[in-house]
Amino acid sequence: MTKHRKIHFFSLLVTSLFLFLSCSGGNVPGITPTPPSLPIPPVDNKIAFVSDRDGNNEIYVMDADGSNQTRLTNDTSDDWLPSWSPDHLRITFVSDRDGNNEIYVMDADGSNQTRLTDNPFDDRMPSWSPNGSLIAFASHRDGNFEIYVMDADGSNQTRLTDNSSIDDSPSWSPDSSRIAFRSDRDKNQNIYVMNANGSNQTRLTDNVSDDWYPSWSPNGLYIAFYSERNLNREIYVMNADGSNQTRLTNDLSKDRNPSWSPDSLYIAFYSDRDGNYKIYMMSVDGSDQTRLTNNPTNDLQPSWAS
Repeated sequence: MTKHRKIHFFSLLVTSLFLFLSCSGGNVPGITPTPPSLPIPPVDNKIAFVSDRDGNNEIYVMDADGSNQTRLTNDTSDDWLPSWSPDHLRITFVSDRDGNNEIYVMDADGSNQTRLTDNPFDDRMPSWSPNGSLIAFASHRDGNFEIYVMDADGSNQTRLTDNSSIDDSPSWSPDSSRIAFRSDRDKNQNIYVMNANGSNQTRLTDNVSDDWYPSWSPNGLYIAFYSERNLNREIYVMNADGSNQTRLTNDLSKDRNPSWSPDSLYIAFYSDRDGNYKIYMMSVDGSDQTRLTNNPTNDLQPSWAS
């Protein structure tokens, strides 16, 4: 083969490999991808978050670069734990405005705030299914926190877990077939996964320290979470089957509540590394950690519209 033909053959080989990786989500079987440092994502990606900058916890929204921070709720009670609908038109959240924590929903501009749950016990941690039909949440209505699911209008509230331990923090797989969650059923907090009907509950992490708040990536490949396994709270990521558990943050502060960008290349989280809690983002490999909010009060619980 001549030198010219060798170069042409190699070029075709590289092009074919690139097309294969693009069609398969950019992954070679058995290899966990680590993307290079990437630019800040487009500002039309929205992040909802919680802030007490106006005296109590309210829901805010901002562009993914931290600009256009806008308050959506405005009442004397605490509003927290936002979760976007998959069409980005609505946001579920938790509020104690009616005496105890209940699940509410509102339009993405803060209008039409409506209560979805109504019982004398705490309902919290709503998570909207990617197919838009269901909302998973945690409730204390049966004596301890369990995972429940309801239709998006609040009807057909059904318990999925049933044990004497805490089960909460549900996060859907992108095909809406499974739910990751946190449980202390094995003495310390671990990340579990189950089918969307509550069957086949399986532990993914098994560590002597506590693991919290799973967040499933939109491409289905990873689950981010935070853990105390290194003596302080840090953000970790693992493959969706629990393998390759990797620390992404490494500092003396508390880093919590990871939330994925729509393209699965970035993770938003909150941290007190600058004195009080603020919202940060980083690339999926832990690089380019960037602060998005900056005020003297606390900004918490980011939820990326994905």
